[in-house]
This record gives sequence, C-alpha cells and structure tokens, in this order.
Amino acid sequence: MEDMIKLHLNGNLQLFFSNTIQNKNYDIYYNNIIDDEYWNYAYIKNNQVDLRKIIQDIKSKMKEINRKPVIYITSNIMNEKLKYDIEKLNLKLLYTDSWMFLDNIDKLGTYKSSVDFSIHKVNENLQAKFVQAVMDGFSEDNPEDPYNNLPEGYRISLERSFKNDNDGKIKMINYIGIKNSEPISTATVIFSQPRAVMYNITTSKKYKNKGVCKQMMFHIINDLNKLNIKQICLQTEKGYYTRRCLCEIRIQRKDGRNCIYERRRIEMFIVAQLFGILTIISNVIAMQMKNKKQIIFCYILANFFSSINFMLLKSYSGAIICLFAIIQTFINNFFEKNEKKMPYTLISLYIIISIILGAITFRTYIDILPIICSILYTLIIIQNKEKNIRKIALINIMIWVVYDILYKAYTASISDSITTISTIIGIYRFDIKKEKNIWIY
Repeated sequence: MEDMIKLHLNGNLQLFFSNTIQNKNYDIYYNNIIDDEYWNYAYIKNNQVDLRKIIQDIKSKMKEINRKPVIYITSNIMNEKLKYDIEKLNLKLLYTDSWMFLDNIDKLGTYKSSVDFSIHKVNENLQAKFVQAVMDGFSEDNPEDPYNNLPEGYRISLERSFKNDNDGKIKMINYIGIKNSEPISTATVIFSQPRAVMYNITTSKKYKNKGVCKQMMFHIINDLNKLNIKQICLQTEKGYYTRRCLCEIRIQRKDGRNCIYERRRIEMFIVAQLFGILTIISNVIAMQMKNKKQIIFCYILANFFSSINFMLLKSYSGAIICLFAIIQTFINNFFEKNEKKMPYTLISLYIIISIILGAITFRTYIDILPIICSILYTLIIIQNKEKNIRKIALINIMIWVVYDILYKAYTASISDSITTISTIIGIYRFDIKKEKNIWIY
C-alpha cells in the first residue's frame, strides 16, 4: 500500500497539489487556489512520530500558507500510539477515504450498462466538457453524496492539469462518457507501471443506478491492462455513490486515509446542535400555549435559534428563510397593535420573497420543500384563530420531516417528529377535546 500512497501523492502534484513543504516526519501538500481540506494537509510519514511535539510546527507552517491545520494519517501506519496522541490532542476525525484495490485486472472481463453511451479519452476538444462534467458531478445535487459544491479553484486546477508535462514517469489519462453529445460520466487515472490510481469518478444524476459507472470502470480497467498495469486503486470517500458502484466489481476495499483536524470545528458543530435543541424546546412550548401572542413569541425564538443553527452548519438557505420568518412576524405584530388589517399586497409580497430566497439558494428539487414551509409560515402569522395556527403548523413541520429524511438528516427528522407529536397533542387538547365538551341544550 505504501507504493500506492506515494503514487497518489506524487501523481496529484500534476492534478491538484501546487507544492510541498518537506519535513523529516511529515510533508505538507497544498494548493494555491483551493483552500479545502482535501488538497491541503500534512501527511504523516511514520508511526513513531510524536504528534504532540510536531502539531504546533504543522499549525505554524500551514498558517503561513493560509491553510487550516489538517493532518492525514494512512491506515498502514496508524497504531495505538498515534491514536493516543490524537485523543490527547483532542483532534477530530473529519472523514475517511476508501482505497479500493483490484489486482487481477486481466481477469475482469467486460460489462455493458442499460444506457447506450460511448467512452473517450479526453483530447483537447473534450477538455471543457470534461471539466464541467467533473464540477457538475460533485455539485451536491444528491444528498447521498458527502461533497459540497466545488469552488472555482477546482475548475482552474483541472484546466491547468491539461498543460502539465505528461511525458514523465507518472502519467495521467482523463476519460469521459458521452450520450448524444451530453457528458454523463468522468474519471481520471494517474499511473506509473505497474500501478494506477483513479479519481474524479462521477456519474450524471439521472444515469445513476443504471450501470454507467460500472461500464466506465470496466472500460478503463481493461485499457490499463493493455498498458501493463497490474494493480489499480480507486480512491473515493466513505458514503459516496462511487464506493457502492465499485463494490459491485468485487474490489478489495481498505480505509486508506484518515483526515484529522483541530477540535474547533467540532466545537462549532456542538454549539450548532445546542441551538437546535433550543429550537425544539421553543417549538414544543409554542404548541402548548393557548394565547396567540405567546405562540408567536415562541415561534420568533424558534426561528432565531434555527437561523443560528443553520448558519453555524453553513446551511445558509435555512438561515435566511428563518430570519425572513422573524421579519414577517414583527411586521405582522405592527399591524395587529395598530388594529390595522394586513394588506393582501403585503401577504403576496411575503410569498414572492419566499420564492425568490428559495430560488437564490436552490440546488436540487428537494429545496422546494423549504420554500413551501416558508409560505406556510406566512399563512400561520396572519391567522386569527389559534386552531388554524396549529393545523397549518402541523402541515409545515411534517414537510420538514420529509425534507430531513430525504437529506438523511436523521437527528433532525427525530426532532421534527417530536415537534409533530407535540403539535398533534396541542390540537387534541385545545381543539378536538374542547369541541367534544361543548353541550347544546
């Protein structure tokens, strides 16, 4: 595995890394234009190093290049001593890569998917399509994938990679799958006989689960076999769609790299969850109130806490929708205090703004649900009867539960489910039960 790791690190100097800062116990790999943790980190070379002694040096050197102190430790050197140092330094596991190995590539055979498409090596005419297809493939359009939208730095790095010298010991080939002139899949191979590593493995969302990725892999692996490649490593991340696709080819899987970083980010995550708990409490209390002003006040608190929660988690769409809900509430209270009727033009404006805010932050069809919830909140604050408030609130929170499940935000779905139950109890206590106790003589 050590030789494959060296190929990965040195090969990526052609693809994404800009330079290295070398040290006896670690090497810092970094990119001048991409500032994320995937392409900026300190790679630990051996398991005898004392992390507690070198961590400050790593932090200082990465600060000089304006990068976060991220450490990579590969599974082949991870031992109890390193685990002990990680625990004592209060570091957090950020993510784990999957390194999936295939040795007997000459016995792989062929495969044809249900989609009729062609696979090409990327030439000068296909470079622009390839770059855009990679950017789209990691566009966070699918909640099953762990990646966020790629910054423009990735586009620039990919474009520059085509200009790098490909005549050295380490070579690179880019592949693209095309159907009716539309790019539907991509992959990049870095190789040095007898080994190769694959990256940038993407499949267009509408062609996933149709064998496109699998056919692409079979084609590339058979190509590499002709180049006298004996072992192939397909490097991806746990939880990513490609990992499941590659498992179908019966490739040996190893957890290759552990990405570790400072505790500050997990502390931010914990703080965000605390605000999430405050949101839950506010919503639960709101549904047990009989007075409209008390209900509205609790809603203001809930939206304020939610906004902070989303902001800390960098979910800016949710944050701005919650802040807009607070503004709506204050405007509505102004009209109510002055005993003025809420003009329908303002109500219409609320709905239009909700749609605009949703459109600005829209990434996938699932994001339609928060837009609906924002419109429902508009309907809640203009209701005069507490009974109607609770009914609309029930629909609202049930939509949030669906949204949470679709994004696999299971903790959030449990929280919203609790709020749903509380809302149903409030409806029973103040609406259904009250109506049953009315006697007419």
